Amino acid sequence: MVAIAQSLREQVACACRILALEGYADLTLGHVSGRSPGTPTVYIKRKGITLGETEPDDVISFELDDAEALDSPEMHLEAVLHTEVYRARPQSSMGIRPTPPLLGRPLPRSSCSHTTPCSSSTAYRCTTRPPS
Repeated sequence: MVAIAQSLREQVACACRILALEGYADLTLGHVSGRSPGTPTVYIKRKGITLGETEPDDVISFELDDAEALDSPEMHLEAVLHTEVYRARPQSSMGIRPTPPLLGRPLPRSSCSHTTPCSSSTAYRCTTRPPS
């Protein structure tokens, strides 16, 4: 379980840095989260650091149903958007909430080759399984 947690921290940090390379240089231009499907633990970049500076140690974890965790001083206000997606889509393993400059455009492709737009909003979802 420790290896899975570390891997998710690394994946979230990597996704943050990829978004920074694509023009997200501000503290507020989107957020990335991840979780292992079927588990209640969510990993998200902490508040107060840019996407381009994010390292695995900057990714915090909390339990999906821990309402007090959302009030943590390290937590982004937008974390609730991620938790609601995970509740509505239990199979989802990564959440990326883009804001300008990429809002409404497909996210840049990286080592994750199966990023698809969510039909209900401008949120994007990435699963660890390739599309069929």
